[in-house]
Amino acid sequence: MKPTALWIMLAVACAQPDPSSAQAALTAPLLPEGQLLFVTRGQAGAIFIANPTERRRGQVVETLALEIYDIPITLARGALVQRVTRQRLDCAKRTRQVLGSAGYDAEGKLVVSSPEEPAASIQGYSGYDVIAAVVCDGDTPPGNVVVDSSVQAAQWSRDRLMKKQNR
Repeated sequence: MKPTALWIMLAVACAQPDPSSAQAALTAPLLPEGQLLFVTRGQAGAIFIANPTERRRGQVVETLALEIYDIPITLARGALVQRVTRQRLDCAKRTRQVLGSAGYDAEGKLVVSSPEEPAASIQGYSGYDVIAAVVCDGDTPPGNVVVDSSVQAAQWSRDRLMKKQNR
């Protein structure tokens, strides 16, 4: 996703009703717990996925993607540092449908949520293309890094970023 598209998406999401509303709380995906697999670095930060094999039906897979932003995005409701996206990948059609998405601050408080979106083609060489390669094609992500929680994912991502900046 291009940085401009990310900012437009966040602006639209900020115009949504207050995330503390009952409806937003019911539809927003929670921060994943349990093992998460590091898949790739996107333009904004590290991307992890939860184990998708539990939610597979033929060529269709549902999974959670956790993005840890390198630089917090300041919104009226707080600083967005991580986003969880519940998504459905159609491996045969190479499409991705967002089933719901939620952004959280460093303490795990819901800052913003967005509803389901229609299915769209997965763009080549994007973070979602890498997720599809891992989930659909069985590719092994670089380093085969597995962490035990979203908290560990955030720490691992920040440690890697700090090492990269100190080179």
